[in-house]
Amino acid sequence: MDWLRYGAEHYPNRICINEYTYNDIYRGVVHVARKLELLGASRIAILSDNSVTMAIYVLATMVVHKELLLLNVHLKPKEIKNQLAQLDVTTVLHSVERREQLPNSISTIVFESLERILSDEEADDTFDWTFEDRDIAIIMNTSATTGQFKSVPLRWGQIRAHVQASKEVLGKTEQDNWLMILPLFHVSGLSILMRSLYNGTAVTILPKYD
Repeated sequence: MDWLRYGAEHYPNRICINEYTYNDIYRGVVHVARKLELLGASRIAILSDNSVTMAIYVLATMVVHKELLLLNVHLKPKEIKNQLAQLDVTTVLHSVERREQLPNSISTIVFESLERILSDEEADDTFDWTFEDRDIAIIMNTSATTGQFKSVPLRWGQIRAHVQASKEVLGKTEQDNWLMILPLFHVSGLSILMRSLYNGTAVTILPKYD
């Protein structure tokens, strides 16, 4: 997953997400990762609508080698509580707008503002950006429309295989810019982010669509 760091080193001024460059996003990820590495839990969750800030938090969680549960924003508080309990997650990172969905019994950490995250000019990067194929990167839960939800772990080997295959099938140009039309908590939305980092291209994230 050193694709982001590679981009910051080799094409720092190239657009990465929205108007922000690879260097901007890299510095933001390192800033957040320095704080997340202090958390004792090996597994945490994120509840947020699509945003540049959410993408930074997702990547920062990966960098500190914590398994990440991506929560569906359409879940009710009771459903969220159930999923957290069954997966033994006690800490949730969240956007300001989603705080009311979270149970009071768990530890919650609100996202820093994007302005504050990107104002940190000191990228003190001491992290291990290498991952084994069997390491779990993301946990996604099914929507449970047919009953009890099922947890699906997404491992680094699967992510690597996907981004490599996508490049072979779709090709890429330096001008590519993928519009993320699906939420990051959905595998298709996450795939766009990871594919773009691997290719060294851009992605556009909008909060919602008319």
